[in-house]
Amino acid sequence: KEAVESENTVHAYELDGGKFVEVTDEELEELAPEKTREIDLRLFVDQDELDPVFFERAYFLAPSKGANKPYRLLVSAMESTGKAGIATFVMREREYLVAIIAENGLLRAETMRFADEIRSPEDADLPKPKRVDKKTVQRLSKALDTLFEEELDPDELEDRRSRGIEKLVKSKLSAGKDVVKAPEEARETEGALGSEDRLVIEDTD
Repeated sequence: KEAVESENTVHAYELDGGKFVEVTDEELEELAPEKTREIDLRLFVDQDELDPVFFERAYFLAPSKGANKPYRLLVSAMESTGKAGIATFVMREREYLVAIIAENGLLRAETMRFADEIRSPEDADLPKPKRVDKKTVQRLSKALDTLFEEELDPDELEDRRSRGIEKLVKSKLSAGKDVVKAPEEARETEGALGSEDRLVIEDTD
């Protein structure tokens, strides 16, 4: 394999039949969304209309300084009516579609996949469902009942692999084993979750 220098690469949009349409950096820059810290709230829908299959990543929305009152009013109105907002915002030069949900006195933004990113059952090529024996279903239902919990314990959602890695790291750190110091320039680089990941609702009055 031979490495290709960046100046010898191009952007292209793939079409059916093995065809590609080349797109320049300048054209992509013209299509890039305008950088803004604002959340563009477009419409409201019944929260029950939102299919979780569209949800991708959750953020808590916090009011900016001086915007606590309109924030609380919006939360109360959305909770009392069961409405969710559909909005867009720009982060890291990409426009995101989000569902804004009011819950327990707070607003939560769920970044959403676009419709053309969702696979249908036909895309997955699943086999057609077959009729199952009722007695077999009853036996399985009883087995499910033995594992049923009235409430979901958040501790059950723990990433056991990550916890295992944390314990391993702490063990090595306490023993002074395999501990290295990062270069100065690496320590100065901001982490993946910087201040730009914190979404706020501004008071526009």
